Amino acid sequence: MSAALTGLSISQTIDSAFGIQQAAGGVFGYSVQEAFRYGVARGLFSNDAGAGTTPSMHASANVRHPVNQGLSGMLGVFVTTIIVCSCTAFCILLSGQLGSGLPML
Repeated sequence: MSAALTGLSISQTIDSAFGIQQAAGGVFGYSVQEAFRYGVARGLFSNDAGAGTTPSMHASANVRHPVNQGLSGMLGVFVTTIIVCSCTAFCILLSGQLGSGLPML
């Protein structure tokens, strides 16, 4: 009886693991993972904060007071992240191509 159940459980496992619905789930999961990965990479490198070179440049600056350099560094992050990324989003949304179904190049 145990051998028959073992064969049945292996057969059911293989049938359940390799189907159309499972393949579609894998493709969807991979797509979400890649979209998340590229989105995070673009966010990190849009203002160079992810590379780690900006703090070195700000630390070596010759200014009267460190607060001035800190404010300059924050302004750069604000401009590149908020303004540039918002302009990009507005261009995509206002172009009418977001839901057009055209393939991305």
